[in-house]
Formats: sequence, C-alpha cells, structure tokens
Amino acid sequence: MEWNCPPNDAKTNFTYREGFGNATPVVVTAVGGHYAAPVDPNLVLGLQTGADNAVLTFENGGVEDSETNPNLDGPDLQRPQQGWVSVTTGNKLLTPAAEIANNGLVKISIVSKTGVFKGDFTLKDFPAGGIKPDVRKTPFIGVIVDEDDGATAGRMWTGSGHFLLRQHPNDLPVTNPPTTLKTAPLLSGQVIFEPR
Repeated sequence: MEWNCPPNDAKTNFTYREGFGNATPVVVTAVGGHYAAPVDPNLVLGLQTGADNAVLTFENGGVEDSETNPNLDGPDLQRPQQGWVSVTTGNKLLTPAAEIANNGLVKISIVSKTGVFKGDFTLKDFPAGGIKPDVRKTPFIGVIVDEDDGATAGRMWTGSGHFLLRQHPNDLPVTNPPTTLKTAPLLSGQVIFEPR
C-alpha cells in the first residue's frame, strides 16, 4: 500500500503542513488479523493474571526529544523505579500511581470485547530559560490484533496505535513570530501495547 499527504498550509492546520510522500509515496505494510475477545477468566494479549505483566511504549512523533520518558517498560538507568502496566482480572488495566514509577502519568483503559485501548500521557519540558515546565497532555488510541505470521505456534497478540504530539518549541527552529505550544506542529507517533 502507498501513502501520501498533500501539502496543506491553512492557518488552522498543524499536522504535516508540507505534506509527505508526494514525490515518492511512503510504502506501508498492513499487518493484522482477526481479534477474538477473551472469555473470562482469560485476559487480553493472552496474558496470565498478575502484576506488571504488560509493556506500553511510545515511539516517534518527537516523544524521544522530551525530558519525560512516558514508556511503561520497567526500570532502566535513568528511571530506576519505572513500572509496567498490570492487566488484572476482568481485563482492568492499571498503571503505577506514583509519578516516580510512571514518569509520563500514563492512563490506559481497554474494551476487551473489541480490543480497542486508549488513554493519555503527559510530557513535561522546560522552555529555554524557564523555571516552570511546559505540559503536553497527549491522547492515544490503538487496537489489539493477532500478528500471527504462520511461522510460530500460537497467537502473537499485539496492541498497536497512534498519537498526535504537539512539538515542543525548544525542538524547533527559531521563527518570527516565535512558535508556541499552541502553534507548534503536530507529529504522529506509535504506541505499542504488548506482553512483558
């Protein structure tokens, strides 16, 4: 499949004003399969009941330029107390309540009947010379699909979706008038929800 977006420089448009894929379309490969809702007591993603049994990661769209790493993928050197997502009985999704274990203040919910999941994350970045951080609360949405390629035994459930992130002015060229959080472009990124 080929994908392109024509230029749109309308004042009210903040997504990909220059367009993309017009000279050479972007080649996209669609992956997926039938979603079968889990029957109680089974959980989404084929998970076993327990704490910290799923991972939620955010990629591209400028999220990697933020001072905040919203990924719920466990501890690392920069975030030694970072947590995971817990999928519990009844397919209730829990994220760590404390900001020290959930840097991006991520919230997530799922409709297990359809496989649709959604939520939001919050990025905090200091403006140049500022003492109070700029806050960007960003919604995301996705769906769980069976990515079984036929080469592996069993199903390969993965949740995949997107978000539109307002870019931080610190990460953009200086303009006149200056770019603000309200006038900065929006870029698309990917969210992945998968077993740990």
